Amino acid sequence: MTTCRTAIRADGGPDPAPGIDPASPPPVVEIGRWPAEWQQWLTRPDAASAPRRWARRHRCLAGLTTLPEVLAGCGQDRRVPEEVADARLAAVVSEARRGDRVATRLVLERVLPGLINHAVRRAGQLGRSPGEALADMAANAWLVIAEYPLERRPRKIAVNIICDAAFRTCPYVPVVHRCTDLSPREELPDRVAGIDGRPCDAPALPGAELLEVLADAVAAGFPRSEAQLLAELYALGFSVEDCAARRGVGGRRIRTRRREALAALASWLATCPPSPAAGDPVAASA
Repeated sequence: MTTCRTAIRADGGPDPAPGIDPASPPPVVEIGRWPAEWQQWLTRPDAASAPRRWARRHRCLAGLTTLPEVLAGCGQDRRVPEEVADARLAAVVSEARRGDRVATRLVLERVLPGLINHAVRRAGQLGRSPGEALADMAANAWLVIAEYPLERRPRKIAVNIICDAAFRTCPYVPVVHRCTDLSPREELPDRVAGIDGRPCDAPALPGAELLEVLADAVAAGFPRSEAQLLAELYALGFSVEDCAARRGVGGRRIRTRRREALAALASWLATCPPSPAAGDPVAASA
């Protein structure tokens, strides 16, 4: 078992955690301003008349004459059946979508406990205090409420608003991105790479020019089978035995075909020389 030790100041209070400014207000004070603000909303004239105005348009809100009663009926009171709470909350959200600020603030008060829970858990991930994280989530929740798609998501409204607001504040980052360390710009290579991963200005691969010569020869009528044999021997690195095994013949037959193919290719080069690279086996035989 690990023992948790808390340092005590001279005045009897615990020392602040490392990295926290003692002069800054504690997170509880920042979060605690929301209930006080809700009490101020309850004293507004438009807030007092809002429940009766909503009840005239939504039968499910009949009998709820104050904002605390509407708030409890929208699911804050756990004794209210889920179907009834969802119907009432949907009615208030519909008023919020019409631009009713009192309705928006009531829905925000309904989802505030869930937002506080997310803010406290994700404050470290955001690099901010829980109070600042809650302020961001509440602002995003206000936007989510104003444009909530009731037609598409008529159930679990409170949970949906909380999740959408939390996602807007702290989007999900895939594991592959979280586990990838990007190199600084000054450490990136300056040379451009080709499809094969080699620098574009690197020397050509051995045998590349021979393949170009063979491609031109085949286009001019040179037998494709002989060109393939020469490519395997001089560009791809196959031995005579490998070529013989691939074709099911003896090595002597491959050597004879190689000699005849080189002679035919040299004859073609004499009439239409494509200037092969120096040291190329075909050029040497020509």
